[in-house]
Formats: sequence, structure tokens, C-alpha cells
Amino acid sequence: MSGVTRGPAIAVVGAGDAGAELRQQAVEVGREVARAGAVLVCGGLGGVMEAAACGARELGGATLGILPGNRPGAANQYVQYVVASGMGEARNAIVVASADAVVALEGGAGTLAEIGHALKLGRPVVALSAWRELTGLRHAETAAGAVIQALSAAGAPTAKSAATLPAGAAKPSQAPEAETVRGRAAENADAGRSPGPQVGVPLTDFLSKVTAAPFNRWMGFVIESVGEGEVVARAPWKNNFANVHEVAHGGVMTSLMDYAAACAVATLPGVKLSATISLAVNFTEPALNTELVAHARIRRRGRRVVSLDAEARDREGKLIAQALLTYRVS
Repeated sequence: MSGVTRGPAIAVVGAGDAGAELRQQAVEVGREVARAGAVLVCGGLGGVMEAAACGARELGGATLGILPGNRPGAANQYVQYVVASGMGEARNAIVVASADAVVALEGGAGTLAEIGHALKLGRPVVALSAWRELTGLRHAETAAGAVIQALSAAGAPTAKSAATLPAGAAKPSQAPEAETVRGRAAENADAGRSPGPQVGVPLTDFLSKVTAAPFNRWMGFVIESVGEGEVVARAPWKNNFANVHEVAHGGVMTSLMDYAAACAVATLPGVKLSATISLAVNFTEPALNTELVAHARIRRRGRRVVSLDAEARDREGKLIAQALLTYRVS
């Protein structure tokens, strides 16, 4: 009998009593989870939990709520599948244990407990504009960046883009205090600001293709943080990274910087495809048995060509290499 293939699951945690801005942020995270074809796991009640589930259901995503009590009817209306644990606050551990990775928004002691449980269990945690003082977390400034990082860190490729609403999915107008992505983009345009990477599906699809490329996955590259035109990526050390001198091969650092740069290009609004035109590297120090971290930033964007600079450092922050890169975009 053939086995069942399980898709990725992302837990979204945050304040149970959330204001309008935080709820909107959670709605956007829920949408991105659904676009990625992942299951959204939450605590099943109000605030961030309800808003994230609402966002996922807007696009037909699956939602799972782990309740602290024993009444399934206590779940918010956007939870599709309910587990009434009857375990009180101990259910926090179940929420994060049921997911491949966690996206953490602002919250209190309960959210902090969920983050702690996740880290202890080895689940990647991506903090969205929050929890900057905590160590061991990844950080993102946009919902798309947070979900992409979570899936990448968990080794789970984003599976699909949910373009249609199946029967029974919540309509966008049902979102608690939620504005649409299109509406936000229009407001930003009116104000003369770039809508940034939160504008949705093209960014998620393109970045998911970059992160899921066989070579990048084989190398073990992981996105640490995402902003418009800027990406930090890392490569955990592998013994086969070493050259004849037993230090990191130059090709490893070059590939990591190229990966970070390609992801940075992918964050630009309107970009669907890119290809490296040129890449010039200067090596400054050897790297021995150390995690490598690359930071790529866009310097100039033209209509068809984008220029970037990138640097690679070891886990102690020592500069290992620098690069100038040019990409053709469409």
C-alpha cells in the first residue's frame, strides 16, 4: 500500500486580544500560508488566531485549531478542523508541535511560551516585525517573507498558489478589520510609496521557485530575512564544502551570494524571471567549518537590468567574500 504524502503546516501564533493593525498583519500571513498550499495551525480562538485563519480561508486554505478547552464550538468561525484538547495552556505545545515551522506575531506570555516550545522542539520560528530581542529566531518584515522563510527553514517547498475560492471558503468581506492587498497597494501608490513585497502571489511563487531549486536545496541554503530588494541567506556547514586546503570552497560562497541576490531580485514588484549576467567576487578570508551567511542588496534597478552587491561572512561576523552582481529581469 502506498504511503500518504503530507503537505507542509505552518503555525501562526500571536496575541489573543489584537488591535486592528495586528489583525490585518495576521490576515496577510494567513493568505500567504494558503497561497503556499500549506495548512494553517493556530490556537483556534480570537485575535491573531482568528485573523490568520480568516486570511487562509479567504483563499481556500485549510485551517486547524487546537483549543485549550473541551468544547469544539468555542473555535472561531474560520477554523475548519478543530481539536478540543482540554489541556488548557498546555495546548500551546501542541500547536507548535503540530506544525513544520512557526510564524510569530506580537503577543504576550502565551505567545512567548509557544515560541519557547517551538525552539525546544527544533521548529523554525520566524518573527514578523516582533520579538527582535529574542535569540534563535529568524525575522521578516512582510507576511510573504515570513511564510517563505518558514517553509524554507522547514525544508518544505511552497506547493501551489490558491487562485480560486472553493465552495464554503470565507469571502474577503468577512475578514475581521481586514483590507484587501489590492486596496493597500492602491493606497501606497496614491501616497507615492512602493507597495513592497506584500503585494502577493508573484513574489511568493517566484521566491518559492528559487528556494525550491534542486541545487539550492542540495546546498542547504536557507533564507534568514526578506525585505524589498534585500535578503539575508545562510548555508549550514557541510564537510563537502571544503576544498583541498580544508576551508570553504570559493564556489560555495559564490553560490550562496548568488542565491541571496536572486532572492533579493525576486522581492521587487513586477519581476517574474531573472538570470545572472555577471558576477565578480573578491575573497578576503578563509572560512573553516563554519556556517556562512550572505547579505545581498539591490544597488540600482533599471527596466531590464538590476545591479546588486553581496557579502558573505562566517557565523562570527568575519567578512569572507564580497561580490558585485548584475541580473537581467523580466
